[in-house]
Amino acid sequence: MNHWNLYWNNENTLNSFAEGDQSTGYTGEIANFWSNAFSHLSDDASILDVATGNGALAVLAKKYSPSFRVTAIDAANINPHAIINNSNENYQWLKDITFKGNVRAEELPFEENSFNVVVSQFGFEYAEPGAALTHIHRVLQTNGEFVALIHHNTSFISADCRLGIDVLQDILVESELFDLLEAYCEASATLQSEKTYENEQHFQTLNKSLLALFKKMQFECQSEQELDWYNETFKRLVPLIMDWQTLSLDKVKCIKNDLASHKLRLQDQVDAYWSEQQANDFIARFQSQWSSMALEQLTCNEGILCWVLRARK
Repeated sequence: MNHWNLYWNNENTLNSFAEGDQSTGYTGEIANFWSNAFSHLSDDASILDVATGNGALAVLAKKYSPSFRVTAIDAANINPHAIINNSNENYQWLKDITFKGNVRAEELPFEENSFNVVVSQFGFEYAEPGAALTHIHRVLQTNGEFVALIHHNTSFISADCRLGIDVLQDILVESELFDLLEAYCEASATLQSEKTYENEQHFQTLNKSLLALFKKMQFECQSEQELDWYNETFKRLVPLIMDWQTLSLDKVKCIKNDLASHKLRLQDQVDAYWSEQQANDFIARFQSQWSSMALEQLTCNEGILCWVLRARK
């Protein structure tokens, strides 16, 4: 959980797509889906959001109806109230949500029949399904519904995650990028303490090598999506090279650790997605425990977005 704890407590974002256009909350097809789901609830409905992150779905629920009573849990050590302050556009919604960190879906600490609906946005699939479903069924009221959007193995989101893992693997491990950056740090420190011709030549050589490596990586990209992944990383590294007088190994190591954590989060996501076989096995295994259960694909202009799971107690 450490890479998730670090993420949720250091990123001013509601969900795990901090680099995208939905970092401040879900929009488009996802927002439309949940608006339709919430439209069937009474104004004072009690809602449990499982694997909330920093509360993107919980905020969406409060925006739909401020009267909803929303509780949001996550297995990570979340604390959105401390991370997102009153200058954030979502603060007015967050402050009225009850957040509970270090709570796993497999061990929900709520009494029976506590909620009208349990929801999850790209989170339930990270849990062990049998134990999580048992607890979700227990805390739902009679005729209550569990609704979850679940990562699909052939969705464009999953494809982008796999691409991101490959790019970060190249940047962190397979290329000499960070070896050059660390050498560049040492050369800049040496040059500032002793400005000789030899030191300056060595520094310039490393500078040219780094810039040449950036261009090589960009040139070898085989798609715009791959180029976007490289450019997103380079946006953090190029300023370090340009502002070499303030460069330090600590700064380089901090970015390297952030990228390594990002790669771990992407790998978690890829490991959690459901194939069609997994989806069918899930329905076959658990359908008899509910009055109704259905699983379907949600699509948008870009292709398959995710699975939609609906189960009624």
